[in-house]
Amino acid sequence: MGYTHYWTPAKKCGPKWKEFCDRFQKMVPHCGATICNGLGEPSTKPIIESNYLAFNGDADYDEDHETAGFERNGEWSFCKTAYKPYDTLVVATLMLGYELGVIKEWSSDGEAEDHKAGLELYEKHSK
Repeated sequence: MGYTHYWTPAKKCGPKWKEFCDRFQKMVPHCGATICNGLGEPSTKPIIESNYLAFNGDADYDEDHETAGFERNGEWSFCKTAYKPYDTLVVATLMLGYELGVIKEWSSDGEAEDHKAGLELYEKHSK
């Protein structure tokens, strides 16, 4: 199975999507991992579009796993991170999305200790 995060996007997040994307970008440089596009392709940046945000760790360093893909007004989703370094950003992004109402609910196979770095990233760098 593996270490997995699950979430349900809000059906209508309106103008909060832009704020979600803007604040996500503030966290990226502080997450402690090289963040690439959804495929983990080296020397790429996260995909940030009007209806979609996606990222992964760097495949060149075996820091990638599954794409963390967030759809505006999308359907239930999940991402297995295998505890790789980009997991910190996944957790922080889920917390941010929940705060803004972009994500209706989220859960994880992890415990509070597993989310500690993500919580710290979210609290210090998402504003």
